[in-house]
Amino acid sequence: MLAGSVAAIEEAPSLQKHFPNITQLRQNLVGDGVLIREEKLLRFTQDYTFNSPSLASCVVLGSSSNGRTDWKDKDGRTLKQIQESETQTTGNNTTQ
Repeated sequence: MLAGSVAAIEEAPSLQKHFPNITQLRQNLVGDGVLIREEKLLRFTQDYTFNSPSLASCVVLGSSSNGRTDWKDKDGRTLKQIQESETQTTGNNTTQ
């Protein structure tokens, strides 16, 4: 996540109930100053690397999320579509 990116300040009750580790991570990021409260949102004060796209999207959205389908580029392509496209391209570049 790049510094300056924003995240939801509110968490879905289902996140707290079913994914307390993500709720704890959000609290830790606030406590460590990586996320700061700004009016009705949270803002990243520094670049932060997550272990997976889904963990990143859960933290940003404050709810359960599949990062491979929820992250999209400027053209609306999902991360899953981008990854599959790259895999197909890489698979076609085999040497003989």
